Amino acid sequence: MSTPARTHPSASASATFEPLLELATPQLYEQIAFRLLELPVHASERELERRRELMEKAARSALPVPAGAGRILPPQSPADEHALRAASHALQDAQQRLAHEFFWFWPLPPATAAADPALRHLVAGDATAAREAWRKAQGEAAAVAAHNLAVWHHLRALEGEASLLAGPPSNEDSAAADLDAEWKAAHALWRKVLADDVFWARVGERIRQIDDARLPASAAHGLRETLPVVLALSLARLVARAMDSGHVAQAQRLGRRLTEAGFDEAALEQARRIATLPVRSLCKALRQEANERARADKPHADAAAEWLLERAAGPLAVLDLLLPPTHPARQAERDELADAALGCVIDFHNETLRARRSLALIDRIVPLACGSAVQQRIEKNHSNVAELLEDTTCWFCNCNDADQKHGVEVKLFGDVKHEPVEGGTRTTWRHGTYTVPRCGECVAEEQLLSLSGRLALLVSTLGLGAAVLLFQRSEVWGLAAGAVTVFVSTWMAVRDRAAKQRRCRPEIKRRARDDFPPVKERRAEGWLFGDRPVGA
Repeated sequence: MSTPARTHPSASASATFEPLLELATPQLYEQIAFRLLELPVHASERELERRRELMEKAARSALPVPAGAGRILPPQSPADEHALRAASHALQDAQQRLAHEFFWFWPLPPATAAADPALRHLVAGDATAAREAWRKAQGEAAAVAAHNLAVWHHLRALEGEASLLAGPPSNEDSAAADLDAEWKAAHALWRKVLADDVFWARVGERIRQIDDARLPASAAHGLRETLPVVLALSLARLVARAMDSGHVAQAQRLGRRLTEAGFDEAALEQARRIATLPVRSLCKALRQEANERARADKPHADAAAEWLLERAAGPLAVLDLLLPPTHPARQAERDELADAALGCVIDFHNETLRARRSLALIDRIVPLACGSAVQQRIEKNHSNVAELLEDTTCWFCNCNDADQKHGVEVKLFGDVKHEPVEGGTRTTWRHGTYTVPRCGECVAEEQLLSLSGRLALLVSTLGLGAAVLLFQRSEVWGLAAGAVTVFVSTWMAVRDRAAKQRRCRPEIKRRARDDFPPVKERRAEGWLFGDRPVGA
């Protein structure tokens, strides 16, 4: 009977080491208890308790806190009493303690923290010497040294990004190059740690040293399987935070780092799922709010659609950065948002028939949809509204909504036939009435231009009459009056011509009534204006 080959187990929910997953935030290293309490990772419970009491007393008295035996990269703002209690409480739980130990600096074997040269350099503030000692480590110590270097570069990357987020959005070129180098180094070292069985044997040994029933030997396996998820998740959450705060260039750069980090695909997918849960919940809430607004006030449901499109732009941008274009969750969110916005537009259009406004909103919805079913629904509604727009747009200016009461009726007749009958001739014909859509603005301009033309005619008539009367009395006065009349009439004619060229919108050329397609088509067939032939 053959024995099946052993394979490396894949990431799964059962293998997840939850305490490690709870640390997966952009503030990962700001919450490490050993950093806050300024103690080495192998500090005893008695040392931890004494240190916590000392720091709490100092915090209550607003006194400076004496440096701890493991003061390494202390936070810029000292931890308050609440944070210190939380840190101490976390270390009382064996699983949480292991998680906090994992993301801090370990002494190289066989030394203890007090005797480890690299850690002494760190406590003294000489990070360069500490990193040099880690790079020179050999044998079993090299595995722990790689872990410490990974922690160092990872911490530098996360806290460097936090500093950028604290400032105004910028092109961040110089800072981005340095941070990218930190990310690349951190991810390369973490991949090395994940693949190093010697290091994970060291983790198993540490679990045995802790000797707590709540921390079984299998915890090392769970920690190893969870680490890629934690690394990807903390970065994915940082991407979302950068986008939310308006640091678009930083978010895009971090999104590239996420895809290029070399994480296992299963771990990356789990991190994406967790990181996008809040974004997808927000999208759902936005859809529900927009639907409620549209149902409550359908004549103004266009405002609900516009509100949804504006509010959803940020969450969609986050999903676009975190999820590949073909990811089902990304496509589902875009389709559901597009469908919800379209529903608001349909409610608005059915109530108001404002095709121009509806069509403009549908054009904004089109790029959102990914699925064929939603795309077809949008296309169908777009086509229907576009057809209605042709019937409800002013033909003359082609820019305003037509007003039904201002439509221009054009009567035409054609196919005239004369048939001899007893006692005379019978005339038959076909006729039709076509309404050319027109807006109130065009009506007002036409009325103004008509009034201008009549006024010019009146001025010309009166001026010529006055010139004739004055000429009978005095040739000089008559000629002068005639010259003034010609000047005024010419000026009014030029002004009237210029006004006719300024219709509704200067950039749109006014169209003639006779060019209206149904009218033009009938005229091409020989139809004439009117409702019947002359004498019929």
